[in-house]
Amino acid sequence: GFLVRKDGPIKTYADLKGKRISSDFGGHLSIANSIEASLKIAGDTWKDVTPVPVAGANDGIDALVAGRLDATWASLGQPRAREADTQIGVRYLSVPDDPKAVTIYRDQAFPGARIAVAKKGVVPGVDAPTRLLAYDSYIVANKDVPDATIIKLLKGLWDGTAELLPVHPS
Repeated sequence: GFLVRKDGPIKTYADLKGKRISSDFGGHLSIANSIEASLKIAGDTWKDVTPVPVAGANDGIDALVAGRLDATWASLGQPRAREADTQIGVRYLSVPDDPKAVTIYRDQAFPGARIAVAKKGVVPGVDAPTRLLAYDSYIVANKDVPDATIIKLLKGLWDGTAELLPVHPS
């Protein structure tokens, strides 16, 4: 979701209008699509903000810390976001409680998108229950990978869910 300075003026998606927002993200098309969908949810487009190109997700957080951005995109619990919290204090913006939000995310970012509520304190930057874009992991494999290998991978993930959840509690 959108990551901003904790002590800054941006409190909601509506506050992003006219602000410097990370853009481009090199090979991370999913981030650019997620931001574009989020701007649409706010009633904005890239024309309503100042796009600031960055190479990747960590570069966007670096630019936020350095004061070159007002908002960037970060995964919940992303290590660089945790580090930024110790440097400047950060906060994730809550997705507006709009029934169209899920449809917009599904159309523009991820077909299986949903809104999940991160509990207060689950990671740095979540100081209250926070609505965030969520989606299941996608596994992509070469067409020549044997079905037995894919089945073994999926079985391992399924059977190991209880062990994996504490690693990424969000």
